[in-house]
Amino acid sequence: MALTWPVVLAVLGGAVLHAGWNALVKSSGDKALDTALVHFLGAVVALPLLAIVGLPPTVALPFIAASLVIHIGYYIALAGAYKHGELGLTYPIMRGFAPLLVALGSSAVLAEAPTPLAWAGILGITLGVALVGLAHPGETLHHRKALAFAFANALIIAVYTFVDGKGVRETVAAGHTAAA
Repeated sequence: MALTWPVVLAVLGGAVLHAGWNALVKSSGDKALDTALVHFLGAVVALPLLAIVGLPPTVALPFIAASLVIHIGYYIALAGAYKHGELGLTYPIMRGFAPLLVALGSSAVLAEAPTPLAWAGILGITLGVALVGLAHPGETLHHRKALAFAFANALIIAVYTFVDGKGVRETVAAGHTAAA
């Protein structure tokens, strides 16, 4: 697939929405409830789209179910990270370390290995994001619970990335593709 401006804008729009709902949850009084409400509203908006794109193929359903279960852990870890730590500490840890974990596990889980140039990019991004999240090491050490939840969530993100990736591969291998 070629990289086009509509794709770039969709990805950037998704990133803005993702960061926005994370900031909303972090600033809320009841993080678990507000996380659930944000995602419930997302489902309410997304469900009518099924009328346009149709139901997913049967081969995808086990992967969708697994991803939904994994996301319960994601939301629990997310709420815990935001309850015990600041957004500027926890968000970069969760999002910055997940790609490293995916790269480390990709050969075992997906039978793929990043190229040396890809490793350089992955390590550069991880180190850059880590420097943002861990910019004040003296303060960071006092937020052990927040860090534990953030690193647990990075692992959970890596796990659902593998499940989702495997689900897409299996669906495509079974002859199902996205509607054109």
